[in-house]
Amino acid sequence: MSTQTLPDMLRAFGRIGLLSFGGPAAQIAIMHEELIERRRWLTEDQFLRALSLCMLLPGPEAMQLATYAGWRIRGVVGGLLAGLLFVVPGALVIFALAFAYTSYGQVPLVQAAFCGHQGCGNYRSATSTSKTWEQSLRDQFCLGLSRIGICRLVCVRVTFPSDHRCCCYLWVRHKQSRQRNNRPRPHPCRSDAAHRFDLVCTVGRPDAHALAVAG
Repeated sequence: MSTQTLPDMLRAFGRIGLLSFGGPAAQIAIMHEELIERRRWLTEDQFLRALSLCMLLPGPEAMQLATYAGWRIRGVVGGLLAGLLFVVPGALVIFALAFAYTSYGQVPLVQAAFCGHQGCGNYRSATSTSKTWEQSLRDQFCLGLSRIGICRLVCVRVTFPSDHRCCCYLWVRHKQSRQRNNRPRPHPCRSDAAHRFDLVCTVGRPDAHALAVAG
């Protein structure tokens, strides 16, 4: 684990909590920008593996990812701090916006401001989703799996857990197939008995084995 100071974590996760608008996709993109691109507290593989795990767990994956990141950086204290800072600043901002809307929601300038904020949130969600897509899908097989999953969700209307299990199964079989293909194979002209004989000769009498090979 990294040993970052608590003031640094307060600034980093406080910024994440204050800017967490646009739903989980935007929140995850903000965490990626702050923790990996700017501060380099986590690696790309650590972030993506944690994101995959949090998406399988029940509950908000963005908050779970923030808590995991804090725990990874500074243990239990960091996890508690990251979880609180992810929730409390955003809740205060939402409370202030709700109060402003209920009190001055009929003012045209306030309505225009909220409409503009909605557009910014939608843009942030779209760009964040595209960015996460590019970072996660590193080969053609994963890209094809994602397209199949989207088609199943939209056209066939399968449930998300069922679609996720199907894609995970296909990905595991693909990895197993690649490992089998990359496994070194014995020489086709030599049998297993010949390999065992060479091993015994090498371990027992290396000089005799060298003479036998030379002869």
